[in-house]
Amino acid sequence: MDHGEEHRKSHSLFSFIYHIPLDRLNSCLQDTFKMLCTAHCPVDWQEKLQQHEGIHPPEPLREPRVAGNLIVLTVTRSRHLSSPMYFFLCHLSFVDICYSSVTAPQMISGFLVENNTISFAGCIGQLFGVHFFGCTEIFILTAMAYDRCVAICRPLHYPALMSRRLCSCMVGVSWAGGFLHSTLQTLPIALLPFCGPNRVTHYFCDVHPLLHLACADTRAEGLAAVANSGVISLSCFLILVTSYGVILASLRGQTLSGWHKALSTCGSHITVVILFFGPTTFVYIRPSSDLSKDRSVAVFYTLITPMLNPLIYTLQNGEVKAAMRKLCRRKDNFSRVTEFILVGLSDTRELQLLFFTLFLLAYTMVLLGNLLIIVTVRTDPKLFSPMYFLLCNLSFIDICYTSVTIPRVLVALLSGHKAIAFEGCMAQLFFLHFVGSSEMFLLTVMAFDRYTAICRPLHYTAIMARGACWALVAACWLGGFTHSIVQTVLTLQLPFCGPNTIHSFFCDVPPVVRLACTDTALTEWLMASNSGLISLGCFLVLVASYALILAKVRARLSQGHWKALSTCASHVMVVTLLFMPCIFTYLRPAGALPTNKYVCVIYTIFSPMMNPLIYTLRSSEVKESIDKMQRVNLSTVSEFVFVGLSDAPEIRLLLFVLFLLIYLATMAGNITLLIAISTDSHLHSPMYFFLGSLSLLDLLCPTITVPKMLGALLLEHKEISFSGCLFQHFSLIAVVGTEICLLTVMAYDRYVAVCHPLRYLSIMSTKLCAQLATGTWATGLLNSLLHTSLVFTLSFCGPNKIQQYYCDIPPVLALSCSSTHSRELVILLVAGVLGSAVGTASPHSPA
Repeated sequence: MDHGEEHRKSHSLFSFIYHIPLDRLNSCLQDTFKMLCTAHCPVDWQEKLQQHEGIHPPEPLREPRVAGNLIVLTVTRSRHLSSPMYFFLCHLSFVDICYSSVTAPQMISGFLVENNTISFAGCIGQLFGVHFFGCTEIFILTAMAYDRCVAICRPLHYPALMSRRLCSCMVGVSWAGGFLHSTLQTLPIALLPFCGPNRVTHYFCDVHPLLHLACADTRAEGLAAVANSGVISLSCFLILVTSYGVILASLRGQTLSGWHKALSTCGSHITVVILFFGPTTFVYIRPSSDLSKDRSVAVFYTLITPMLNPLIYTLQNGEVKAAMRKLCRRKDNFSRVTEFILVGLSDTRELQLLFFTLFLLAYTMVLLGNLLIIVTVRTDPKLFSPMYFLLCNLSFIDICYTSVTIPRVLVALLSGHKAIAFEGCMAQLFFLHFVGSSEMFLLTVMAFDRYTAICRPLHYTAIMARGACWALVAACWLGGFTHSIVQTVLTLQLPFCGPNTIHSFFCDVPPVVRLACTDTALTEWLMASNSGLISLGCFLVLVASYALILAKVRARLSQGHWKALSTCASHVMVVTLLFMPCIFTYLRPAGALPTNKYVCVIYTIFSPMMNPLIYTLRSSEVKESIDKMQRVNLSTVSEFVFVGLSDAPEIRLLLFVLFLLIYLATMAGNITLLIAISTDSHLHSPMYFFLGSLSLLDLLCPTITVPKMLGALLLEHKEISFSGCLFQHFSLIAVVGTEICLLTVMAYDRYVAVCHPLRYLSIMSTKLCAQLATGTWATGLLNSLLHTSLVFTLSFCGPNKIQQYYCDIPPVLALSCSSTHSRELVILLVAGVLGSAVGTASPHSPA
């Protein structure tokens, strides 16, 4: 009695450590893929394999579940695949999904976070799952061999012999046999004493590696394992070989076409059988002495076979491929809608231009702000904490979240092209919910992180370890993917045969569901219970966590707790901006409220834009790191001084008046031109569209430099901070580079108008003009980013007087106390390319 209690106590505190030589496992996987792909893959894949391209372990570890899901979905949704053979194939795919899920996730986590530890209970559970699903697959493959034997040898009696009831009984017996076998394998192992080494020489918990670790005589258990697993594998394999022998014997005297038709369905089955039964028979039919061989051979039946089953059954079976193609085009059977029209926020041209400017600025802030946070967190060792690790992931999600919708909105606002293809709409809906729900889960994890840091500070490091953080982030992405799959599949099931106008600026579930030409009450309820309850549930968890934090620190508000609460305040602001609009939008049936699309702006644009500002303004550590990063390699220079145009007071006053008049004239002229182009319908042509863009750039360019120069002339305040100089330089180069590219585009526009007047409107379409304008802005920003990084990563440790009235490249380079020759060459090369582009395009202009 005491001895059993001692074993149980040791088991409760005991854990195993996988010993996985990753280099040998990777080599084994790659060699196996190359061997199998030579037989089954297209020629271009084989050529890539010969060049050693594109083969890495994580893909085969992940592929079985995705492809298996595809086969299950295809068989269950296609009426033409209702025969017994495909009934067994559907169950085989489901078993493969379960089988690979028992081992692959643990292995993937080992690759990512190098955490190869598994608890005793987890190890026994994995052992049970491996043998349960593995043995079930063996019995299902045997049943499939019997099904093929009956179909070929007794085709006239096939429907009567392989009835639905018999097939269900055979599958039920397979599952029951797998459960019984796994129970008999697991119980003896679980009862063994483990009191010494705990290093499992395998990448998952199996019988033979665990028997080697037991501190007792295990010969009886080893013999029982051979008699159980080995005999099952060998006997089922012999039954399969016999069935194929009977099939070949029954085909004597048949024509060549009859042989080909009969064996085409058996060929894929034979391939699976050889790949699965050969390795299992080798591993389990003998007492294991060389575990390294078992470990390499086990890759075949735990990873390779579940991965290849979908490929073999689809590439070798015309009916399955046809059903998959039909499933992908299923909407054509009941839907006449091939595209949707996104109404957007306004039909007024002036408001569209205003929204374009605002959204472009917001998107730029999202990209720059979140990239700044990611770079700051990744480069500063002081920010290598769980909180900033999660913040870095949040910034990445915000970039992805806005990139799903904003680029298309900008194109629609600029070009007026509001149509989106059906497939594009569904893809946008999928990624929107994928990234959006992942962000909700991540914010919940961040709340847990703050709760642990404040309420359990002594255990914080142990609870929020690096491996735990990676696992939590992975769970967030997995939860988002699952949620998005459910939402997208429910939407794809609906028929769309009538109106196609979406009253929003992106594809979301509520406005799309309203367009379905069927009763969507049940679908709306399911979607509300999915998206709405996720939003509300995460929000309640967040509120509860902050309530616990306030209750914890209410009695003792020390300096450390004030610091912790300050980080929580920024988190509360982010949560409010994201969750409130989401709950308003999703926690109710789809309605036609006109405010819906404006509410969506808050959580799709405003919240991701505010996150970097909130976390940088509220966190002194982030601000210090950003400031430190901006002054890389600097020792003394924190500001620059402009020399200006003159030191004489009379001349400065004269220059002030002169430049003020020029600036006001520039602003008035370009604003007048913009108003005229936007309000006069006769000026809505490509030439004036580009001219309006040029006027906008001419407004921005002097605004970057002239106000600062006027202040220096009038108030003699010539200083500018390092950050201010960097920002002025970046903005000026971005605007100037964009204007150079735009002038090139305008020259091309004039060339087309003069040389191809009959085709002018078709060539210079609205869509092309919008793409060209967007390209000029993108080129200008990239050019400015390159120039700024080349200039402001230099060391500035001496003089700080800039011989100019604004931050330009040559005078700033002259102040650097390091070699600038190579950077000057790169800058000249980039400037020369842009200048030559304008020079080359200019001759084509009518001027």
